[in-house]
Amino acid sequence: MVELSRDTLIVFVSDSHIGGDPGCDGFESPEELEALFKELAGSKGPIELVLAGDLFDFLQISTTDSGLDRAAAKQSHV
Repeated sequence: MVELSRDTLIVFVSDSHIGGDPGCDGFESPEELEALFKELAGSKGPIELVLAGDLFDFLQISTTDSGLDRAAAKQSHV
């Protein structure tokens, strides 16, 4: 079991479904998520960030000309 100090801020983000082809993206608030991360980056105290559920939505990504889905195509060029 992880023990956290009493002043730890626990932030729980779940099922954001980031990604997908334009128009198919299930995530509706990228600006809010970015604002949250910026706020957390400026925090002075300890933070425990919990990312749960489907962070990325790979089911909404079409294939490219090479036959790979966009996520796999990006990884093959890294």
